[in-house]
Amino acid sequence: MSESLSFSVVINTDGRREHLERTLESLRFLSYDNFEACVVYGPTPDGTKELLQQRENEIKIAACQARNIARSRNIGIALAAGDIIAFIDDDAIPDPEWLTDLAKSYRTAEVAAAGGFVYDNTGVAFQTEFETTDRLGYADSSWQAPAPHTNFPFSAAYPHLLGTNCSIRKSALLEIGGFDEEYEYFLEETDVCCRLNDAGFKIDQRSDAFVHHKYAPSDIRNEHKVLSNWYPLIKNRIYFGLRNARYHHSLREIVEAGLRDINKYGSDLRRRLADGVCVQEDLDRFNAQSDAAVEDGIVRGLQPKRKLLSAETIAAFRSPFLSYKAGPARSSNRKPDDSEGMSAETVAAPQSAP
Repeated sequence: MSESLSFSVVINTDGRREHLERTLESLRFLSYDNFEACVVYGPTPDGTKELLQQRENEIKIAACQARNIARSRNIGIALAAGDIIAFIDDDAIPDPEWLTDLAKSYRTAEVAAAGGFVYDNTGVAFQTEFETTDRLGYADSSWQAPAPHTNFPFSAAYPHLLGTNCSIRKSALLEIGGFDEEYEYFLEETDVCCRLNDAGFKIDQRSDAFVHHKYAPSDIRNEHKVLSNWYPLIKNRIYFGLRNARYHHSLREIVEAGLRDINKYGSDLRRRLADGVCVQEDLDRFNAQSDAAVEDGIVRGLQPKRKLLSAETIAAFRSPFLSYKAGPARSSNRKPDDSEGMSAETVAAPQSAP
């Protein structure tokens, strides 16, 4: 099969050398030939830089000096030379047909973004199937089919693609200004989907293009998904609402969304404190972070300009396409009639789950 569309697979990584190595190796088994791999690594000194230097003839490499996922993704956009940029996390493994499936969505020029299902760390259940997100950044995962009828500018809710299985035309990303670098973590891809939607672009949700997400620990949570840094979650909830919900919600409602998150995290933390799982210092740190997050979310959300992809970043990291060396394609376990999956192209009248 000859693939005319070129893909740039962008992996943003920080402090997960072993997971990253598995993700990179899994790309060798993709059934789609016309793609490159772009890795942007963060500031944590765990041997990731040295690992990537061993593969510098196979993959494109760049450093992000700040622990900021949106900044790292923007560097990935600048580094990418493909028609379509496909984002996958450093703790995720794609099915061999991942890019082949995503490419089907781009048969029509109207589609600017596409993503598929994401398995959770069990490899059996799904972390994400079809979902929409509202103007406060809350997801609705009850959908049983794609939601193209929500995909119009300034809709109250719109189709959402999870950041670990999200592909977007590079031209569309450049048109909207890439990612907003205020999102150091959390809601950065939700914000991009919102801005693509409001710019009139079509977002295609697929029931194939599978990715397996291992959910590795990070600097804000441990291996048991227990949070240790609440600041970006609260701050970005408020910031997101101020940027995207002003036509739908009052300022009070937007701030209250952040306060609800504070109450939820605080209740969980106090329960763990009573169980002896954490200590008073954790609760004190949470309270300090919460106050700072509310203030910063409001102040930054009311600024006139966003922190978008800059011309300087594009110029600094622009590079020619570098085809990734593929290995023998794995055989597919799909039934022949499942090869197309379910997408917004094939479902005319999706219904929300009751």
